[in-house]
Amino acid sequence: MHPYATDSAERQNVRFGLAVLAILAAWGLAALIRRHNFEVGWYIDVPSVLAFYGLFHTGFDRVVWRWGRRLGIVRVPDLQGKWIGHLTTSFDQHSAQRHATVQIVQTWTRIGIALCTDTSKSHSLVSSLLTETAHGPMLS
Repeated sequence: MHPYATDSAERQNVRFGLAVLAILAAWGLAALIRRHNFEVGWYIDVPSVLAFYGLFHTGFDRVVWRWGRRLGIVRVPDLQGKWIGHLTTSFDQHSAQRHATVQIVQTWTRIGIALCTDTSKSHSLVSSLLTETAHGPMLS
């Protein structure tokens, strides 16, 4: 899998939201620790915001973003799955359809695309996923 580009501005907004949540979670943890009079070293307090952010970002990247589409937070389409269809090629002047299977593995920030036909196999090295085109989302 590799990173992919998108024209959606959500990545900045979501990352900011995750940072705010991480700060609030770290503050809540510190309040809980103080309330119960636990003794913790300085090394627990300092990385807690970064640890919460890493945990929240990983969870959002792998799972939560799919739910975010239903809530309108995320516009990037979920293309993960096996897609079956046909393609034509200019090699034979588009004279024949060829059976094709595309397997897509996707997170919020990474994607892997594999194409398999009767005569060839290929996989993606770079890609972009545009959300604002005249005909709907476009994978390139």
